Amino acid sequence: MEDDMLTCNSVESPGPPFLDNAASSVATSLRRCANDKLPVSGNRDTTVSRWRKHCPTPIENDNIFEIETHCKDPELCSTIACDIYKHLREAEQTKKRPSPDFLETTQKDIDASMRAVLIDWLVEVTEEYRLVPETLYLTVSYIDRYLSSKEINRDKLQLLGVACLLIAAKYEEICPPQVEELCYITDNTYIKDEVYSPAD
Repeated sequence: MEDDMLTCNSVESPGPPFLDNAASSVATSLRRCANDKLPVSGNRDTTVSRWRKHCPTPIENDNIFEIETHCKDPELCSTIACDIYKHLREAEQTKKRPSPDFLETTQKDIDASMRAVLIDWLVEVTEEYRLVPETLYLTVSYIDRYLSSKEINRDKLQLLGVACLLIAAKYEEICPPQVEELCYITDNTYIKDEVYSPAD
């Protein structure tokens, strides 16, 4: 088997193929054409330093990047950036997350399959109304956070889903569905007043 393998005794790589004068002029012409069309900076160090100057530095531990000192774009909300970061960090804390075992500890009348049916129904509703995916994610988060803190009966589970969907849609959507539409998709099981106060 070793006899069949080809080996190269040379440690040098082969050189470029030989070009005659005609091929050389074509290569030069292509290089000139490419250089004319591509915006390549002659001084690479200046380009890299300019890029690094405008590139934000990564956040180290709890150090917050000061947007207003580096960027002048008014759409970045630089005046309230610290408040936004603070809010997002607080939202990441465990007190804002649903309990991982709320179906076993908090809920007596609801199990995982009922929650799954509700989430499947909410997926269909968000697709029917063409809501953004973030609305669905926020709805599920609201449902789980509510179920982590309060016990409810199974006959109020869909009402909770509709109320959470309404809140999430008002937060995420440009044109959220009306409460009457949400009552209609429950086959008028609930009325407008019940959706506005589902805890009763």
